[in-house]
Amino acid sequence: MQKYQKGDRVKVLVGHQILGKGDNGWFTQDINPTLVDDTATVEYEYKEKYGGGSERNEYSLKFDKHGSISWFDEKIIIPA
Repeated sequence: MQKYQKGDRVKVLVGHQILGKGDNGWFTQDINPTLVDDTATVEYEYKEKYGGGSERNEYSLKFDKHGSISWFDEKIIIPA
């Protein structure tokens, strides 16, 4: 079930993270920490846009200061 709906105002707890593998194993890197605490509007949810039986609960967000960025898992989004 979709936690957030189109138009909901939210904030993210972490920036835009990526997973990588280096010489010392796997790591997570926040490639855009300036997104933290910036307010955003939910544009759409992954399944809403692309359909299918995906278990992804991720959203495309339009940030007030940074424009549109996808895909943010609902676990790192909180109501604004």
